[in-house]
Amino acid sequence: IKCFRNIGTMAGVFAGFALQGACLSSYFFPPDSSEGMRMAYLVTTTIAMDLNVAALFAATSCAALGPGLALRGPDGSMDRAVEGLALEYRLTFLAFCLGVLALYVSAAIYVVILMDWLVMALLLLIITLSMRHTISACGRIYKKFRLPSGLAVGG
Repeated sequence: IKCFRNIGTMAGVFAGFALQGACLSSYFFPPDSSEGMRMAYLVTTTIAMDLNVAALFAATSCAALGPGLALRGPDGSMDRAVEGLALEYRLTFLAFCLGVLALYVSAAIYVVILMDWLVMALLLLIITLSMRHTISACGRIYKKFRLPSGLAVGG
């Protein structure tokens, strides 16, 4: 349950970042910037916010409802709760990860809209390296801790 709370906390933080980006961005766009790029930025930022809010809601719901079913439900509720939480954890984590990736893409589009070519190139390189490191770390960590379904202990 603690893992759901952690994801929920971070998803809330990232959703706030995305909301701020969507709300304040129009003040900083140059008047001659591409309408298509501005729309791409706002759509990507909105997707990032929506995915993180979805992860926040799912994490909060699971943390609030899962233990209740496990502890106070009828016979078989513990197994049902554990299996349900395991599935929802994967889906919640996926929504969170996609939301983080959308934030990276949003930042890259914002840099393209706002910066001159030299600063843009440097910032895009940093964003790309950071995104690559994040994806690589996720893959490495997943491989390290993944539990194949055939090896899971059942009740």
